[in-house]
Amino acid sequence: MELITRMLVPHHSVAVDPEGLSPMQSVLLHATAPLSLASAPTGAGKSYVYRRAMERGERVLFVVPTRRLAQNQTEGIRADLRSSGWPERDIKEKIVAWTGETAAGLREQGIDVLRHRLSRLPQLRFGEHGEIIFVTPETLSHLLFNPVLNDGLGDVGPNALMASFDRIVFDEFHLVQPRGFGLVSFCAGLAANGPWGRETPDGPVRAKVSLLSATPVDILPVMARLGIPIAQKDLIAETVQEEGGRALHGDVTLEFVQAESPLEILREMRADVAALPQGRTALLLYDALKDLQRDRPELHAIAEELSLVSSCRYFVDNSIDSQADDIWRGRGRSLEGRSLIVSTSTVEVGVTIPGLTLMIMDPGFTPLSFMQRIGRSARGALDGRIIIRVGRTMPSERPWLQRLLDHVKKSGGHIDIRKLSAFMAETARVAERFRMPETPDLDTPFVEGGTSAAQIDFFTAMPVKAAFAAGLYWTMLDDRLRERGLSDKAARIRAAAPSTAHIVRGWLEKVSGSRVEGARSWRKIFESQARILRDFSPTVTVIGADGRRFEVSEAWLTKHTVILDEFPVDVTEEGTSIVRIDGEIQWNEFLREEKSWRDYRRPAALPYQNRTVPLPSRGAVEEYARAIERLKGSLATHEKRVADQALALVRATGILPYADDGIGSSGANSGIL
Repeated sequence: MELITRMLVPHHSVAVDPEGLSPMQSVLLHATAPLSLASAPTGAGKSYVYRRAMERGERVLFVVPTRRLAQNQTEGIRADLRSSGWPERDIKEKIVAWTGETAAGLREQGIDVLRHRLSRLPQLRFGEHGEIIFVTPETLSHLLFNPVLNDGLGDVGPNALMASFDRIVFDEFHLVQPRGFGLVSFCAGLAANGPWGRETPDGPVRAKVSLLSATPVDILPVMARLGIPIAQKDLIAETVQEEGGRALHGDVTLEFVQAESPLEILREMRADVAALPQGRTALLLYDALKDLQRDRPELHAIAEELSLVSSCRYFVDNSIDSQADDIWRGRGRSLEGRSLIVSTSTVEVGVTIPGLTLMIMDPGFTPLSFMQRIGRSARGALDGRIIIRVGRTMPSERPWLQRLLDHVKKSGGHIDIRKLSAFMAETARVAERFRMPETPDLDTPFVEGGTSAAQIDFFTAMPVKAAFAAGLYWTMLDDRLRERGLSDKAARIRAAAPSTAHIVRGWLEKVSGSRVEGARSWRKIFESQARILRDFSPTVTVIGADGRRFEVSEAWLTKHTVILDEFPVDVTEEGTSIVRIDGEIQWNEFLREEKSWRDYRRPAALPYQNRTVPLPSRGAVEEYARAIERLKGSLATHEKRVADQALALVRATGILPYADDGIGSSGANSGIL
């Protein structure tokens, strides 16, 4: 490896008040507004606020983007409260994670997962202490779309969110995709505008919604478009200082080196890993799953050479290896006590890795990713060293990275975290499409410890299609409640819905209300895809001769492996695609040659004649529009009108009516990520 440049990010901290809270934490804990947005550096303790809320007896619904983060947060808060003297039963039953793993455990006991969770939404267990439930967005959305009549509880639907919780938190909200913004807007809209709440002598009290991120996205224009404005005083930014108070990070040295892979760097630094003292950790962070799988055999050999595998101090975490269960991998296994962790972006966001002082990392594909990654290291007063791999073509492929390298070289090798964050946020923004909210007093100071929007380093802007995707979400939830016999609640949701919901409903009804062949079917397919909050491709179950099973993205298998070329695909009666390998699965043996990836195309439904069109991975919306325009020449006038309405829905929301939902996307829809 060859050194390009280096810089030091000096230690930094936050002030602490008599309650032990930083300025940001104090404002967030004592906030009375229905909606808050908080930005603070990684490690600033944004989630700690809600542990304190629990100690005050509050109920918290904490929405996290990944199962690994749900596990990490659950373990962390349980450990903290155990040391504070909480009863063990309360720790186990009042701090829970509702994820695919916990659902599988319930099914093994013969428990109906949906009924079990809905019955506990109002209260996990009676007692004096507060409660916290960690969920993924998909799990929460699944509960909202499937209210059932529970013994003694009546229906548990959207009203339960506002009446049963004191706080609803969206952690790392910058990861919310435009298509998934409906869930955020729905919770925020109910908190801000009603109609439901917990009855008190002073009137209904509703759950407060908080949005947290170290690399925030500007959602203010979209929220205003939805009629859910966030007040200036409720934008909260942390105040960082150089000395005193509570340490966030020690001195961190960042070294940018030219190398072909993180493995190449590890080969030269294995002695540094071996020399780490007890309680210290090294992390290798890859951009691409295929690169990690290619390197994994040699990584494993290095770990064995350092005696880390047999002593349970080596761990591999990614979407494939997390599905196995060995001493060195598996979703249910903790990151604590590891000397070497190898991962993809599964640990990039929000996850705390105790004692992490050495990182070898790919830079990430965006400035947001870069800032999140370097924030994993050197928590508290620990110092750290981060080696950032720069491939030969990376600076030209990622202009933000070249700009960062130039900035570091001009900085004299010393950049404080506030200036680095501001620079990276500015680098991430695209001037033509990024707009600060148009508010007359935008730059005036906020009262009561608040901040101005100009003091928050927004890294990018939520596109306007999120407002229409949100309108679609409200519309579908309205319709779903009517299907379940909850017309009164559906009517109240429709009355509170944003204007985009009424626009979207008009488009949908013009499509399905026509007599064009295939139009009704198209609406069902489109709405089925819209309920998938993140843009996942269908999955394929790959089974080895030893019986091990892996649920793998069909897109990844197609682009980066030869498995679908060499082995037949069977489809079960349930619609699951299965590939059987006649040997033990060694993923590196099936990878395509470097730079020889294969294009992945998915069939999307057209709004007439039950026809489909294959769409590429990139530019899919534009290709779909071109396909409709090509075929409109052979259509009758009324069919053309339906095609125009369908295309308006696709363009406005960015959601495509993929016709292959049954293969694997349903897993995402039911919260099994």
